[in-house]
Order: sequence, then structure tokens, then C-alpha cells
Amino acid sequence: MTWLRDAEWRDRFLRGDKDVIEEIYRATFEEVRRAAGSVLHEPADRDAVVHEVYLELLSSRELRESHRGGQMGAWLGAIARHQALDFARRESRLTDLSAVDEISAKADPVADLRRELVRFAAKLDPERQRLIQLRYIEGVTQMEAAAILGKPRSTLEDWEHQFKRALQAHLAGKKPAGGDAKSGRAAS
Repeated sequence: MTWLRDAEWRDRFLRGDKDVIEEIYRATFEEVRRAAGSVLHEPADRDAVVHEVYLELLSSRELRESHRGGQMGAWLGAIARHQALDFARRESRLTDLSAVDEISAKADPVADLRRELVRFAAKLDPERQRLIQLRYIEGVTQMEAAAILGKPRSTLEDWEHQFKRALQAHLAGKKPAGGDAKSGRAAS
């Protein structure tokens, strides 16, 4: 389809007459789609660009006035190629979420918790640090930890309750209310 069929058709085109635009759409769609598809291989992306080209053709008199003659399909195809390139450039600046998902899947939440536990324990006195190391890093029982530390099991049980509350506050990013971070003891 060439630019000028007759003056009336040209005026209708410039005004954005829906019948003329539909005629152009039907005559040029495949060519415009191929042009966008030469850049964008994902069908949804390609079709989105094609839609934008025809939407702009329908809504922008300035775009219609920019056509200087020649094949309408070639002109719209060039516009589609440029819009597809712009789309591809914008998309390339975005984060590849599949790569982020892969990284997240590789992360070991248990290892993360252990690192956070070590960071938390560094704020405690040496005896309580050792208890955390024994119980939660090395995995010994409370009875075994009591024997190693030379403390009654009930004392270790109290300590564990105290620093579990403090650890919850640490993980939530706040200091325990009235707690003593160095000893792991709650204020009386």
C-alpha cells in the first residue's frame, strides 16, 4: 500500500479515520509483525510492540504526518523495528529474575541462621558463647553441654530461655526490652 491513493484517502488517513487505519492494519500487519519479530523473539513481547505501533498510528496525528510516501508496510515496519530495539534495551537493563531465583534457591537458610547466631553470640559473655557453640552449632545435648561447662542443666536451661528471647529481638533488628546483651540475662 503506497502513501497516496488520492487526496481524500490521504486526508482521512491524517485525521485518523478508523476505517482507513483498519485498512492499513489489515494490509500491513504481517510485515510489521515480522519487523518486530526480527528483534524480539518472544511472541508476547513482539505482539506488544506491534500493538503499540498501531495504537500510536491511530492516536497520533504527528506520527501519521511524519509519513512522507512510499510503502506503508515498510514505514510501519521500520517504526516497529525501532520500538522493538527500544523495548529490548529497556528489558536488558532489568534484573534477570530467573537468575535471582537461582541464587535464592542456592542460599542455605540453615547456614544463614548459623552465621546470624554466631554474630549474636559475639555479644554475649564467653560462657554463654560457648553454650551457643555447643548446643546450636555443634549440636550437643543440654546434658552434655552441662557436663562440658561444669554447670547444672537447669542453669543452662535458664540461659537458653534468656538468649532465645534476645536472639528473637536480634533477628527482628531490635534490642531486647530490658535485656543485658553481654550476659544474655533479662533485667529484673
